[in-house]
Amino acid sequence: MIRCNREKENMSSKEELEKLLEKCLDICKGNKIQKLLKVPKGIVVSKIMEEIAFCLKKPIRCKVKTFWGEEMLVIIPEVVSLNIYRYRFFEEDLTKMILEYLKPGMTFFDIGAHFGYYTLLASFIVGEKGIVHSF
Repeated sequence: MIRCNREKENMSSKEELEKLLEKCLDICKGNKIQKLLKVPKGIVVSKIMEEIAFCLKKPIRCKVKTFWGEEMLVIIPEVVSLNIYRYRFFEEDLTKMILEYLKPGMTFFDIGAHFGYYTLLASFIVGEKGIVHSF
């Protein structure tokens, strides 16, 4: 079972999570130049790490923060990890759906959890009274 770090208990409202996601969506929309101007460190560092991993033929593990502030481990140059590293979220539509329908106290199943992005998000939303199963 995953217990979520809720430093800011008031940040867990649906509206506030949606605002945080919108800020990240704002960053990832646009052409390469616009993205580079919005998050130069995230883009440049991830590109460098991607190249290093390719040259070494060995993935690089690193911790990143999600849009709701939770830390998670990602592996560069894996595509999902790169997206989370650069923009702090993955799959806009599914993330929005989870924010819309999942409520505190509910049960959530993450089938095919991969690196656990949705597991962490669901754990944050359902809170201490909810349950998240991932496999």
